Amino acid sequence: LMLGDILRGGRDEDSYYAASVLQSLPCGILAVKGNCDYSIDGETIGVELPLVRQIPFANNRHTAYLSHHPLGFPLPPGDISMHGHTHVKRLEIIKGAIYFNPGSIAYPRDDGVGYGIFDEHKLQLFDALKESLIQEVSLD
Repeated sequence: LMLGDILRGGRDEDSYYAASVLQSLPCGILAVKGNCDYSIDGETIGVELPLVRQIPFANNRHTAYLSHHPLGFPLPPGDISMHGHTHVKRLEIIKGAIYFNPGSIAYPRDDGVGYGIFDEHKLQLFDALKESLIQEVSLD
């Protein structure tokens, strides 16, 4: 989900409402800069928008790299690349590294809308219309 699209509004979205919803979330927001995001978008809701963000998790057993574009380098086994940009769902393991793209909830370029959920135990890829699990990868 791109902050710029939410905050500047589009068809019938209210950017102030969207910003207030994001600011009121009971959890923190981790974001990276998308191709339609500007620094003012992050400032509006008080988050940084780096190009790539590294997040250690699962008791430091894994590092997740969040980016808008797919990374241009291979990852060591156990690490995770989470990216967007292509609007195509992806959850695959290559040489022990996990590559994850939830697709697009609004403008998919594959067979349907998707979203992802991850925690310290697993990555899950869902079909949003069918409300069904497509694929899961264990991190344990």
